[in-house]
Amino acid sequence: MNSSRKIARTLTAFIVVCISVSIFDTGAHSAAPGSSSVQALRTGVGARPAALGNAYVGVTGDLYTMNWNPAGISFLTATEAAASHSSLIADVSHTYAAVGVPVGSLVFGLSINYIDYGSAGQRFEIAGVNPTAIGGTLEPSAAVVSGTLAKKFTEQFAAGVNLKAVNVDLVDQSSTAVAFDAGAVYSFSSQFTLGAAVRNIGTTLKFQSEKEKLPLTASIGANYTFTEFPFGLFLDADFPNDDDVAFHAGAEYTFREILSLRLGYSSEFDAGSGLAGGVGLMWRNWNLDYSIQTTDSVFSSVHRLSLSSRFGESE
Repeated sequence: MNSSRKIARTLTAFIVVCISVSIFDTGAHSAAPGSSSVQALRTGVGARPAALGNAYVGVTGDLYTMNWNPAGISFLTATEAAASHSSLIADVSHTYAAVGVPVGSLVFGLSINYIDYGSAGQRFEIAGVNPTAIGGTLEPSAAVVSGTLAKKFTEQFAAGVNLKAVNVDLVDQSSTAVAFDAGAVYSFSSQFTLGAAVRNIGTTLKFQSEKEKLPLTASIGANYTFTEFPFGLFLDADFPNDDDVAFHAGAEYTFREILSLRLGYSSEFDAGSGLAGGVGLMWRNWNLDYSIQTTDSVFSSVHRLSLSSRFGESE
């Protein structure tokens, strides 16, 4: 009991620190709201998270959690590999690949997050999926390579960190920055999990005489799974240093561990209704997921497709 209370206090303190770091950094950020150009650090990964409105900070046990909370992969029980591809707006595409390997009480992860801005001639800022022209030339690509280390300290409590190399390649120049994330999760029971993370603490990008901060964000999230029937609820709140607080919510129904139906909402999905949905198919150690995210009438909907597999786990 005393150990559980100590862990709960530690997680509470971590949540307070995460939010405080983001809030107090706001005053030092002189750019306009949502102005950070490193969209590879803003864009969610994976079809399942997207279908759940990107409410993923409190989720554990799959590779996509590394993007929101590195502590989540500490619950992996076997080596896992995952890949995801998204068609965003215009010619913009997003690709993600990751692998996680448990070694004793530790789990190591490696991921690559890449955005190709295609051949469009105008530069955009993208908050969620909402484009705003800002002039100049569109960034041709942005990439983030992350290494993750996570550990379960008890059956309920885990923590993790990401170390990231960020590269933005413009038409006539490029810049690289280094950043890290830190996160923790606490499972109050097999039904209820709470998570917290702070992301993108790092150096600035330098383009000639200009410097640009990374989009520092603190997040808290929770998910609850009912025991009476296979239904889960997910809820997150993000506190970015350069924009308003964002809320994410999702729901998932799973039929006989074969088919999952998902519905989500995110206040960051501001190019349309904020709604997203999707399905997931499970067969042995393979998962295939699809999501669709609504946008306004100017651009087509955002589609994501993901595939993941676990190795060395009984089928």
